Amino acid sequence: SRRSALAPWRALGVRAVSVAPAAPGEAWRASGDRLSPALREMRARRASVHVVVSDHFVRYALTAWNANLVADSERLAFARLAFRDIYGPLADTWELCLDQQPAGRPSLAGAMDRGLLQALRDAAAGQGVRLASVIPALSARINRHRGAFKGTDFCLAAVEPGRLTLAFH
Repeated sequence: SRRSALAPWRALGVRAVSVAPAAPGEAWRASGDRLSPALREMRARRASVHVVVSDHFVRYALTAWNANLVADSERLAFARLAFRDIYGPLADTWELCLDQQPAGRPSLAGAMDRGLLQALRDAAAGQGVRLASVIPALSARINRHRGAFKGTDFCLAAVEPGRLTLAFH
């Protein structure tokens, strides 16, 4: 039918899930544990799930452009060194990602605990869904409001309980 050709998929919904503060230790554990029941409640079997991770659980660093770094693996290793310089050996337990920037421009790097990423993968697999993406909240906000940024300079502020994230470009 024409309708199925225009809309090959349908959204099951967007859901924000409240999570009680976690006990000391892995601050993300309570949030990661809440995903599986949320997916079950949404009856999301065989769906693709996109998770936006709170800035509480993501660290950021701006990595300088380096003309000597050609391969993505080299750029990622350079970013890992930057995180280690900023956050110390704890950064060795984090999964990193870099945004794509044109040559000569610095890149924004994000990092989250590997345990959190694995918990999200396990929750999705346990509920029979495909984890299509894990997106830091800052990236999601920038992408959602990109059209509103006129010119090359902007400031974006995001407020979450107990956290203020500022991005200047």
